[in-house]
Amino acid sequence: MELLQKISQEILTVSGIEMQFVKCQIEIFTNEKGSGITGECFDSNNLKVSYLDVFELNPDLNDWMQEWFNISGSSDNRWNKAELTVYKDGTFEVKTWWDSEFQISLYGEDN
Repeated sequence: MELLQKISQEILTVSGIEMQFVKCQIEIFTNEKGSGITGECFDSNNLKVSYLDVFELNPDLNDWMQEWFNISGSSDNRWNKAELTVYKDGTFEVKTWWDSEFQISLYGEDN
């Protein structure tokens, strides 16, 4: 959970003051080192107020996400996509899942 806290705090540093939470989509490349992240910022009425400015994020974020994947991904908990919701108070929720179509689009097989 330490890595998720570190990732969440980084996301909060670049999010707008008016936001109440940020919902991020994370994609992990399983055959090589890499990941992608996008996000949207929402206000207290659950209305989208902006997008997460990924260019403002710490360049080490990709390494942190890859490390999180390496620690948490296993044959019992196989995943290549995650939804990370970070709240203004610093708490967060995370859901992970395996997306076969995404895997096939990248590597031509669901491995």
